[in-house]
Amino acid sequence: MGEIAALYATYPQLTLRRFAQLAEVAYHRLRDFLHREQQHKTQQQQEKARSKQVLHLVEQHPTFGYRKLYQQAVKAGLPVGQRWIRDFLKQQKLNPAPHRKRRKPRVETLPESKWPPGRRVQIDATMVQLPKEGKVWVYQVLDVKTRLCLATLAFPQLSSWNALQSLKAGIQELKKYVSVDQFLIQSDGGSDFTSAPFQAHCQELGSWVRCRTSQKGGMGLLERLNRTLKYEMVFRHDPQDLAELKALLQKFQLWYNTERLHAALGYQTPLQVAAEEGKILLSA
Repeated sequence: MGEIAALYATYPQLTLRRFAQLAEVAYHRLRDFLHREQQHKTQQQQEKARSKQVLHLVEQHPTFGYRKLYQQAVKAGLPVGQRWIRDFLKQQKLNPAPHRKRRKPRVETLPESKWPPGRRVQIDATMVQLPKEGKVWVYQVLDVKTRLCLATLAFPQLSSWNALQSLKAGIQELKKYVSVDQFLIQSDGGSDFTSAPFQAHCQELGSWVRCRTSQKGGMGLLERLNRTLKYEMVFRHDPQDLAELKALLQKFQLWYNTERLHAALGYQTPLQVAAEEGKILLSA
């Protein structure tokens, strides 16, 4: 049928019906074929026009994906759909590469026998739900040897800066009782503890290791401190906002260091053990 239609174009003086009689083809078949061919040519022209317009948008916004390009096309009044733009970009290989967030390499946990030397100080964050302000985070710092709660600070969110400030406050408090030059900071593998500022400060103090709660010498002591905070203070007094929680944390730290007895310390308080260690240092 295509050859007959091309032949008909060379005889413009003949009507379509007369040409169909001479070519011995059905008139309605030739008519419908020419009509479809005309529609196909019109669609191709419209497709080329749309392609040029979309390519112009791509040049104006080279970092846009098909969704944002569709928004720009709607603003410009272009008769194109979102799926058409997506298929066109894929056909022309113009899809921008998707952004892939690279994860930091996971830090391995070492057994206690391979830890570097230093005074062990643990830090961790625990979540507290407040009625008025929702979730807040409490950073706690613990001296392993004396069980002293060195710092307990509340913040609206987790961050490397909050973790760093809590660690600095804890080390400053510990230096009031003992004279130590090298520390071994223990924490989990949270992003606030593996951040560059926190790690740099740990290297200034001594070294840092990632620990699990279940391993020997790991974060079990600090997890016990977190449970004590919640069951002895937070759940009993039910603070409503961050200001009330901060005031309650000061009372908790004082109570934990001066009244809380520990079987591992010979049923002494952490402050009593720290005071004895300070006397030994002074006598030496």
